[in-house]
Amino acid sequence: MRTDPLDSLGAGDPDDPQEQLLAKVAAGNAVAFEQLVHLHADRLYALAYVMLKNRADAEDAVQETFLAVFESASKFQGKASVKTWITRILIKRIARIRRKSKWGRLLFVSRQPVMDAMPASHRTEDTEIQIDTLQAIAQLPSEFASVVMLREIQGLTYAQIADVLDLPRGTVESRLHRGRALLKDTLADYFPPPPEVPPEVPPEAPPQVARPPDESDKPEPALDHETQTDSDKGVT
Repeated sequence: MRTDPLDSLGAGDPDDPQEQLLAKVAAGNAVAFEQLVHLHADRLYALAYVMLKNRADAEDAVQETFLAVFESASKFQGKASVKTWITRILIKRIARIRRKSKWGRLLFVSRQPVMDAMPASHRTEDTEIQIDTLQAIAQLPSEFASVVMLREIQGLTYAQIADVLDLPRGTVESRLHRGRALLKDTLADYFPPPPEVPPEVPPEAPPQVARPPDESDKPEPALDHETQTDSDKGVT
C-alpha cells in the first residue's frame, strides 16, 4: 500500500500541507500545482487504468482531473481531505468517459500497460506479484475493482471510499468483501493452501494399577465354638 509523506487524510485540517499547496494553486502558483501533480499523478493513473482498462482513456481522465483541480482550487471547502477531493473529481471524469464510450471497450489487458500503471515507488523486488495484482484488479467487474483499488492500493478508509464513490458505507464493505474474494481466486497461486493438520490421536488410557484390598472387602469370620448358640450345639 502506497503512502506519501504529505498524504494527510484529515478532513478540513488547515495545517495539511496539501491544503496549503491547494491554496497556492488557487492563487496561481504553478510550482505548487506541479508539486500537487507529482503527489497524485501515479495513483490517479493507476486507478483510472484499472477502472477504464485502456491507457489512452486513463491518461485523458487524469489530465481532465488535474485541469479541473487547477480551475476549481479556489472552490475547495475543506470538507474532505485534498486526496479525497481530487479522487472524487477523477471518478466523475471516469464516469463521463465511460458514458461516451458506452461503458468502456472490452479490450485485452496486456501486462505492459499494467506495468505502466504501477507507480515507480512500487517497482521493487516484489514487482512480479504487484503486476499480477494490478492485472487481477483490472479484470474484476468495475464496481468491485474501484473499491478494491481505493482500499488496498491507495489506502482510503471506508468512509472516504463511500464519499468518493457516493455509495452507502455498507455497499462499500460488501463490494470490498466480494472483490477480495474474487481477487483471491484469481491470485490463488500466491495463496497456497494451509498445510494439512494430522488428525488428533486420542491419548492412551493410563495403565490400570492394582488396588490394594480394602478391609471392608474381607469376608465375615465364621463363628467359633465359643460363640455358637445352644441350637448350634444340638441342645434341646
